[in-house]
Amino acid sequence: MAACRRHEITEPSREKVSPLTQASALAMHIGASLGVTPRFATAHLTTHNRAINGVYKRFTSHPAERLFIDYNTQAILAYKRASESLMKVHHLGISHPMSLVLLKQVKQALLEVIESNRELFKELDTEAFFYVVRPYYKPYRVGKEVYRGANAGDFAGINVIDMMLGLCPANDISYGQMLVEKFLYMMPEDQATLRECMRTPNLMDAFLNALKGPKSDWFGPACSLFVQVCKLHGDTAIQHHNQLVEKYIAKPSQTMQQQHLSKVTASGPPIEVLLKELADLRDRRAAAERADIFTRHHDLKRLRQAIGVKHEAI
Repeated sequence: MAACRRHEITEPSREKVSPLTQASALAMHIGASLGVTPRFATAHLTTHNRAINGVYKRFTSHPAERLFIDYNTQAILAYKRASESLMKVHHLGISHPMSLVLLKQVKQALLEVIESNRELFKELDTEAFFYVVRPYYKPYRVGKEVYRGANAGDFAGINVIDMMLGLCPANDISYGQMLVEKFLYMMPEDQATLRECMRTPNLMDAFLNALKGPKSDWFGPACSLFVQVCKLHGDTAIQHHNQLVEKYIAKPSQTMQQQHLSKVTASGPPIEVLLKELADLRDRRAAAERADIFTRHHDLKRLRQAIGVKHEAI
């Protein structure tokens, strides 16, 4: 169905009902029975894309698509490891000796995300990505409804990290809206994980509350690792936005005529709206100092001061 949309065999703007009748019926049946959207999702291309004799499913044989999927899968797996460790820290408590081990695992996983992204940005050809890969992620109609394309962020791990670190609260209206929108594009088990996380107190508040009590030997090492993890999560967001988004989406779109742009870009809001939303999300994750949106800039500053770090480059 995505391939038919990419090659304009179907076109939502000219149709009120998908001409792919049997495919739509099957998609709606499967989607409703599982509790997901009736279209392929990121998991189909990455973490649940079974290889046979070393070859997994792709839309094309173009090297750019293989690079994109390989490095995205690598980053997603690292994010998942980080998110699972953070949830375990909550269950053990920030003062537990094993929380240091878990926070080190989070740190290592985020360093792997940064390295994976660095290699992707170095190797992925801009024009090949924009013209060959992205068009397969366009929205398409299933039955009467139009569903957006798959997004590399359609898994719970990265949002679990956002919320467990306390950088992005679920009750922030903009962030909460994003969570609600992406829920049905994730696997059922990811939906359950995200719901659990939304009910779970975050670790930053736990460290801030610990400041109110007597200083103990555990606090310095644990808080130092926590601050490092927050810094690395922000670094991944900055890296993603300032390199992938700018290089592979923003700049190519600026050089194209609007008529042609609509034929090759993927789903979502107009490009200027999308870039604004992504920039705000980057700054939340990086705890940037902003007056117009909520960030944890000042709270992280308090924690750095508590462990004797005067600046952000920890």
